[in-house]
Amino acid sequence: MRIASFLALLGFFVTLAACDLNNPNTLLTTRLVPDSTVFIVSTLEASPDTSFHHTQVYVGRLSDPLIPYYDLFTDFAHKPNEELWMPIQWAQVGMKLRNLRLRPHPDNTAEVSITGPLGQAGERTVRFQHERRGVYGDLDQELVRVPRGTYRLDVRLADGRSYTAETTTPGLAEWVVPDTFRVSTELQPDDGSGYHYEAGRLPLEWGAAEDAAVAIFGFNRSLAADRATFGLEADENFPHEDRGDYIRMGAFYFVFTTSFSDAGPAITWAESSVDPLVSYHDLYLRLYQLSPALSRYYAPEDYEYSHVDGDPWAEAQWNTGAVVGDRDTTYFHSVSNILRIGPDGQALPHAESDAVGIFGGYTARYARSAMTPVRSFDPDTLGWYP
Repeated sequence: MRIASFLALLGFFVTLAACDLNNPNTLLTTRLVPDSTVFIVSTLEASPDTSFHHTQVYVGRLSDPLIPYYDLFTDFAHKPNEELWMPIQWAQVGMKLRNLRLRPHPDNTAEVSITGPLGQAGERTVRFQHERRGVYGDLDQELVRVPRGTYRLDVRLADGRSYTAETTTPGLAEWVVPDTFRVSTELQPDDGSGYHYEAGRLPLEWGAAEDAAVAIFGFNRSLAADRATFGLEADENFPHEDRGDYIRMGAFYFVFTTSFSDAGPAITWAESSVDPLVSYHDLYLRLYQLSPALSRYYAPEDYEYSHVDGDPWAEAQWNTGAVVGDRDTTYFHSVSNILRIGPDGQALPHAESDAVGIFGGYTARYARSAMTPVRSFDPDTLGWYP
């Protein structure tokens, strides 16, 4: 396993090595999507543990600036900001469009609803209210979200065009989370720095749902501990730090194709004697399982994450750079599931849709725990200061 730092960004620059990125007159000629392409995104979470926020839907249009070095996150007029609350929902808008070098234009006049769970007790149609900048929300949390529930999204634009999509949330992951994880650690060889380093790994007992294609496992320690480990200054913050310890980016973030290998979620301990000796950390854990449609589309919530070498999802993520460099106009449509409604009120075939985006379901498990090392050495003999 390795850390994939700025994976999609690096792939993009490798692919575009022949472009003169320092020349402001260098422009591309082929748009990845036609200007004013309809763009709709919603990620639907079902969880028995907690729901951090109400379901949201983003509605807008897309344009392609045709600038090789265009960066959505430095475009303060167009980048999505605090209006998208859950990191996974924000990433399918912000990170996805940044990777593809596209610009969003919010639609504030749409009619948006979700119906479900279809065919089950509690089925109902919930109309979403416009919040701001193209984001519509189930503000009263009326929608019943259950594992293996099927839902239908309906969006009607002011010009009369209508769109729809269906998603089914996967089953729940089974996992065993003790009050405290006891992680066996070993002292790593001195790398010449004069400091000591201990590390250990403990696999999590879990069982994946058969209908989940990709899983995401993350854990954070206390905010103070993570800030100290990563050396954040007083004016620096982790991504999504204001969302709470369970879902901010921080200590560990791992994306993997469920069926690819047995390298499932694991608790890791890593400490260096450059820091004071510690023997306990609080843990805030999350485990997401994505539906197949969301798995194909999924953009990670940060550029730094762990993955297994050769994992099909990771390979596809790496190839996002080639999509931009080769001007692959088929890609965004191929990973989208938003359908146009025809004159007869029925959904047109996927090939006839003039929209891109995703309506995807996932299930989430959250837990609070702690971890402590079971050491094979005596720190006192090393002069590891408390």
